[in-house]
Amino acid sequence: MRDGAVALAALWTVLIAAPVYGQDLPASCRTIHVVDNGWHTGIIIPARDFAPARFLGSDYFKGKDWLEFGWGDAEFYQAKEISAGLALRALFWPTEAVMHVYGFNGAPTRVFRKNQVVTLQLSESGYRRLLDGLRGGFAHGTDGQVVPLKPGLYGRSHFYRGVGSYSVMRTCNTWIAEVLAAGGVAIDPDDAARASDVMWQLRRLPAGDCRKSAPAVDR
Repeated sequence: MRDGAVALAALWTVLIAAPVYGQDLPASCRTIHVVDNGWHTGIIIPARDFAPARFLGSDYFKGKDWLEFGWGDAEFYQAKEISAGLALRALFWPTEAVMHVYGFNGAPTRVFRKNQVVTLQLSESGYRRLLDGLRGGFAHGTDGQVVPLKPGLYGRSHFYRGVGSYSVMRTCNTWIAEVLAAGGVAIDPDDAARASDVMWQLRRLPAGDCRKSAPAVDR
């Protein structure tokens, strides 16, 4: 009996974490994806909803169906080679932040390995709050425009100057959890310092009606 209960629990975990790309959903449900890139997690949304040409001020992501967003330490995130000293400096000294945006085509669960991705549904209002959170991660120059920095880590991607400071108390994954929580996802940003922390929480979310996303919590 105990073995059967364990097997049932394992199957339930797989089912709630399984991608639902292309599945019919109520009109009020909005689908997003969260991807584990090792050090960093990222939030993936349809590019059309972010309107990158208007918000970013260029056609750099023209023709891309999806955008993946990440936030992190300016030096560590943009480094070609990661050293222990660079990692320690990023963690223990508050540093400037950057946004990383990657545009791509094809289902996220095919572009990234399937086990790297968790698919979530948000209410319409929660989705709008999540979009506001993503936009709020970008710093703006004196001209009111976002500030592009350099090409990104992979594919059609780019770095932009970010808002806030990175530290051991507020990591790249903490920021992702904050944005998800603002969108109504039941995740605790205070327990999301590592990518594995974020994915562990998301994979254990109970199945529920996306139209009943929790309201954003002031932090």
